[in-house]
Amino acid sequence: MKAFCRENNVILFAVLENKVKEERAPKIIKKLGDRWRWAANYNADRRGRIWLLWDYSIIDFRVDVVHQQFVFGYCTRIKSNTEFYFGAVYGLHTIADRRALWGDLEPVINNAAAPLVLMGDYNAIRKGDDRFNGNQVTDSETRDFNNFLLDNSLTEMKTVGRQYTWINNHTHSKIDRIIVNAEWVQQWPHIKGVILEPHFSDHCPLSVKMEEHDGKGPKPFRFYNYMAEHKFFITEVEESWNRRSAAKTMYEVWLKLKQMKVVMKNMAKKEFGNIEEKIIAARVALRNYQNTHSDPTRGQNQCHVENN
Repeated sequence: MKAFCRENNVILFAVLENKVKEERAPKIIKKLGDRWRWAANYNADRRGRIWLLWDYSIIDFRVDVVHQQFVFGYCTRIKSNTEFYFGAVYGLHTIADRRALWGDLEPVINNAAAPLVLMGDYNAIRKGDDRFNGNQVTDSETRDFNNFLLDNSLTEMKTVGRQYTWINNHTHSKIDRIIVNAEWVQQWPHIKGVILEPHFSDHCPLSVKMEEHDGKGPKPFRFYNYMAEHKFFITEVEESWNRRSAAKTMYEVWLKLKQMKVVMKNMAKKEFGNIEEKIIAARVALRNYQNTHSDPTRGQNQCHVENN
């Protein structure tokens, strides 16, 4: 773990299914160094399947919920004041146990008024090609998980790297995932997860890289109300929205909105581009007109201050 954190510049991570007894955990975690603070779910499960650790010089983490199948809290990056919710998930092996996971996660998610990311081993699959060389995927395996995502407006983060995250002899499965809410997608649409090499584990580690921004780069798109008054606004919006099939997931809705943003940016550039320069030019023209057509005696022996 120490080498992994150093090589990957880790500042927040979870260790799942560690099989370490509670009395031994502090001694082992201390070997990672003095930069780490940690939380675990021994109070909810005597086996303490979840450790959550963070570099307290970079991350301020507030533990909100400790559960048998997840540890959840609020993160703040101290330097940038970036805020988001983070949850480490370890789903148990039976469908009945995971139903408790979905039910208990739901109010936690609904109370999160900020970007949110849930990472871990869900022990659940979503579709047929999530398993290779094993038992045929049934609807009963996928239904609860997919309904949970749909009901709570969550989506799976796109990932690069390996397709399957767990191997058991000859069976390959994708059961480790990164789940985010709409606020996360809106704030960090460019971020992708990485499925790393498993090394000594039978699971592949999941990684999300969050870069600090220095304020450079393109300005974010902003929608102004005056754009809605443009004569082509409704037509452009309808054409853009209808280019794709009807949205079935929050990810599809996000794709539609992203597509519409391009249309709005082009309209803003074409119809309202350089608006500030146009306003200045109009004010200059107005002033020249007023000076030309006003009383020629006005303006003589006057002192004034302009507030530009």
